[in-house]
Amino acid sequence: MPLFQLKDGKAVQLNPDAKTFRAENDLHTFFEANLFELLNITLIAREYTINDHSGRIDTLGLDEINRPVIIEYKVDMAGDEVLAQGLSYFGFLNENRSHFELLAAKVLQRQDYRIDWQQPRLVFVAKRFSDRLVTAAKFSKIPSVDLIRYSTFEDNVMILDIIVGQQTQLTRLAPSTPETNLKPPKDNNEVGGYLSQTRQEFQQPFRALREALIGLDGIKEVIQPKVGITYYTIKAIARFEFGKSYINLLVKGGAANDDPQKRLRDIANHKVGFPYLFQISSVDDFEYAKHLLQAAYSDMR
Repeated sequence: MPLFQLKDGKAVQLNPDAKTFRAENDLHTFFEANLFELLNITLIAREYTINDHSGRIDTLGLDEINRPVIIEYKVDMAGDEVLAQGLSYFGFLNENRSHFELLAAKVLQRQDYRIDWQQPRLVFVAKRFSDRLVTAAKFSKIPSVDLIRYSTFEDNVMILDIIVGQQTQLTRLAPSTPETNLKPPKDNNEVGGYLSQTRQEFQQPFRALREALIGLDGIKEVIQPKVGITYYTIKAIARFEFGKSYINLLVKGGAANDDPQKRLRDIANHKVGFPYLFQISSVDDFEYAKHLLQAAYSDMR
């Protein structure tokens, strides 16, 4: 896809720049130095050696909703063999959870969080991906597999494209099902389960809001047991948390730029990955929640 720069009212096409990353280590170093800015992932360890010395994980990280992330880099083509390599790394990580948790606690310097081992992520960053890898990645469930393609251009411009990304759990809500009959599953990981925990009059407005949100270009939905429902592009935009008499909407900073009623509460000190909170405590609040979500989404585009 061509990329243009606007200069004096004219469109000037930028030329691809193949010299930005001459070697894999250059790409690796750049991403780790800018990991949170690029992918909203916190760096936990670099070049983490497998105990039997059978390999080294390029990057170990933790994303905004506390999912462990393995990242591997290829300066040019990533073939289907990298998936087998990545899965073997994940197998090792899964068998050594306690060590990863100690590393994370040391980096984050806090203990009041819980790592989500139910939805770990395996991320590959490359200039190109083989067709077989793309097909295989689409069917991986645990861990979910993200394929992120980078493109570099002159004037120090880089674009990231999600080729396969953010394994989603989209649960259909049947409108004909009475809310009073909704029973949360044992692991509480379905939308219906969350809705059954809050006020009945909130359920239909939330469905409408969720439908509008999922309809936005590039939005992914991740449902976490006992945490909430998070929405992403490359980075997280918002999360809903459910209470008996309210629904909390946690949003990124873009929403604060368009909060005319000044109803956002600053929760940055809580270190939950979202700096602002809006509490939905009445049906009328859903319209303002939609406004805040649109602002947060637009800021990420």
